[in-house]
Amino acid sequence: MPNSLSVVAAAQKGGLLYAPDTYMNKIAVGSSLPKDVIDLDAAVEDNIKSIAEAKKS
Repeated sequence: MPNSLSVVAAAQKGGLLYAPDTYMNKIAVGSSLPKDVIDLDAAVEDNIKSIAEAKKS
């Protein structure tokens, strides 16, 4: 599908990180934006505003 992302990881048994109590946050943005425009610790609204500001320039 357009704009979709898939990730596959494979390893022998016990070869991948087992972290059932950990949620890993990830955000993907296009390469046209500065690397520091997104902050995983910021609120969604703040990240949207940062992206909008970056796209204005």
